[in-house]
Amino acid sequence: MHVFYRPFQFSILAMLFVLVGCSDNSDQASTAEVIRPAKIFQVTDPTLSAVRSFPAEVEANADSKLAFRVSGQITELLVRPGSEVEQGQILARLDPKDFKLNLDDRQARYELARSQFERAK
Repeated sequence: MHVFYRPFQFSILAMLFVLVGCSDNSDQASTAEVIRPAKIFQVTDPTLSAVRSFPAEVEANADSKLAFRVSGQITELLVRPGSEVEQGQILARLDPKDFKLNLDDRQARYELARSQFERAK
């Protein structure tokens, strides 16, 4: 009889679980429908808004070799380092004092040579 009794216990236990699962749970459903307000927070990373500075040396990836027709003292720099320039754009102005002195000297030599030529005629 012991062999027959054990499966009988399992079947009664299974029926008990089925009945409990099928029972009316209207009391539990009404308590589960309570809606509670939620608190909303916007989380931000404080390190993203902070300004950071680091010591560094910055170099251009390409250098341009510049050549000039004449030498002289720069009096006015028209572009900043790192700015983009176009071909033919004026980058700097030289001091015209040396050029004017040179021009005056050449004009004086010309006048002297011309007057000597006129006298020799």
